[in-house]
Amino acid sequence: LADAGIVAGETGAAGLAGLIELLTGPNHSADRTALKINEQSRALILVTEGATDPISYDRIVPPPRP
Repeated sequence: LADAGIVAGETGAAGLAGLIELLTGPNHSADRTALKINEQSRALILVTEGATDPISYDRIVPPPRP
């Protein structure tokens, strides 16, 4: 996200992590079927939390690449 210029707090990764697990987790085949998720599906993830601790964020996350 940082490479795309998106400043997101820690909880911003939770939705993405859940989606990755749903798409790749071996125990979620039935879930994907029930939700009709396949290779043609698209997902929108909303990140509503910015960097709540900007000093720590700047220390941990490298600046965006040019």
